[in-house]
Amino acid sequence: MTRLTMRTLLSRFVNDVDDVEWTAAEKNEALNESYYERQGEVQAIDPEAVIFWDNMNTTSGTNWYPLPPTFGVISVGFKASSSDTSFTKLDHQLYEDIKDSTGTTNYYTLRGEWLGIFPAPSASVTNGIELQHRPIHTLTVDTDEPKLKLPLHRAIVLGAKLFLLGDTNEKSAEDEKKLERIMQNATLWYGQQYDTPISFSPRGL
Repeated sequence: MTRLTMRTLLSRFVNDVDDVEWTAAEKNEALNESYYERQGEVQAIDPEAVIFWDNMNTTSGTNWYPLPPTFGVISVGFKASSSDTSFTKLDHQLYEDIKDSTGTTNYYTLRGEWLGIFPAPSASVTNGIELQHRPIHTLTVDTDEPKLKLPLHRAIVLGAKLFLLGDTNEKSAEDEKKLERIMQNATLWYGQQYDTPISFSPRGL
């Protein structure tokens, strides 16, 4: 479903098809709040379900590079020069252990929202860093679709309904049960590549 389709369904769920009680922007916010929760629940089953690659330029002599705002670093690839045809996977080290490092072996470290390369790159390379990470995806425009399996799109809408109506709504308990049933089935679409099944408690994260 697109964000528009989900918002239309949400409007029917909360009996507000004319955006009287909540604006379209407020409904979009509710959908995203639910989307964030569903992403977390899916990654509890399958940590590799939502992975993204970003590239960054390196600058000669520069150690620190700003991470994407929704980062969760998995691995860092590095090109020492423009002539490199492939990325070298860097080992992660604590900042204190590599801050004074020299030589030809590069490492990466994380401090806050910054990625550090030590020793600093000796050449400026376009797309010299390949960052594999777990972003927090957001539905930004009406044509956006959640990066989750289609059956879970309805779970996003149900979660948004609960977000708008709150726990005091008379149907909240029923909606909670519907949402839990959908998320329990998520193991049918995620995590099946693992030898040992992963237990999952949808509402207990």
